[in-house]
Amino acid sequence: GYDRIYPKATPTKVVIVTSDGRSLSEERDTAEGDPSRPFAIEHLGAKFRKLSAGFVSPGYANDIVNEISEGLPSARSYEQLLSRFDWLDA
Repeated sequence: GYDRIYPKATPTKVVIVTSDGRSLSEERDTAEGDPSRPFAIEHLGAKFRKLSAGFVSPGYANDIVNEISEGLPSARSYEQLLSRFDWLDA
C-alpha cells in the first residue's frame, strides 16, 4: 500500500468510471505540484488564471502571476500584492 512509501513519496491515484462502464485510471508515486515535483511557473500561472476567472479580472490575474513569478519573499509581500488589486464581485 501507500503507507510503505510515505513520506518519501506522496502517492496519488485517480479512477474515472465512464457512463458506459469503462474504468480509466492513473497512479503516480508523487503528484505534480508536490514539493518534490513543483509546477513550472507557466503551469502554475495557467492554473491560477483558470481558477481565478470570475473573481479576478484577466489583467489583474496576469499581473499577479507576473509578480509571483519574480518571487515574493514573505507572506506580507503577498498581502501587499493582493491588496493592490480590484476584485470582481462574484
